[in-house]
Amino acid sequence: MMVRTEEIDSLLSGLANKFGADFKGYSPSFLNERVELLMEEEQINSIFSLWSQILRNADLGQRTIRFLQARDNSFFHPLSQWRHFKQLLEEKASGNLCILYMQVGRGEGLHSLVLLLEEMGLSAKIEATDADPSLLKIAKKAEYPNLQKELTIKFRLLFPQGDYKKYLSSSSPNRLSSRYQKNLSYSSRNFCKMVPSRNKYDLIICSEVIKRYDEQNRKKILDHCYTGLKKNGLLCLGPQDEITDEADFMPLGMGIFQAK
Repeated sequence: MMVRTEEIDSLLSGLANKFGADFKGYSPSFLNERVELLMEEEQINSIFSLWSQILRNADLGQRTIRFLQARDNSFFHPLSQWRHFKQLLEEKASGNLCILYMQVGRGEGLHSLVLLLEEMGLSAKIEATDADPSLLKIAKKAEYPNLQKELTIKFRLLFPQGDYKKYLSSSSPNRLSSRYQKNLSYSSRNFCKMVPSRNKYDLIICSEVIKRYDEQNRKKILDHCYTGLKKNGLLCLGPQDEITDEADFMPLGMGIFQAK
């Protein structure tokens, strides 16, 4: 299905005006691909039809925004990257870690990290950010309809001897216990514009973010990450992401890099 650039621009403008969605700096080819995939999944044959349905259904508008932003909504995804990440932490991490998690979305990845650190016996203070305050509220609540189902499979694959049930709230099996969130702080910030404090973080997670942006904004985000990381700190991107200029980062595989 071919969609014209001006049609996509019109859709993005409408989403910005109605919902406050910000797609500035996104790669045009990435957005084109996501729009076409969305229309195929929703079985919609034109941008006009998509927008007409969004005007009648605000939930579809929110789903469209999340889909175009390619936000992942599952725990320990992808599992292969989390396994590799766990191995790197076993080799390199020690002491009380300072972590920045950029664009946490609904929080599944963030809380996956919390559980991983707990199981490994690593202490950390985690700053969680997202440009969308409504998503931060969901992340703070840490309640997900399929929580037990997802954790049963993936948690046990990572920690065969672990007990995921101890992380669940006593009042609801679909909510994570607040006991494991005491070292989390949340703030609404645009990761394209934010410049982290210099040499502050042992780990920055920017998973599935870089691929969305054009070259100029991609470089800006990577520069900000390098500024914020301590020497030998880890940067976790998407598993397929690459950094072509290796002057600042050394690749460790699966989209994870070490600051030089």
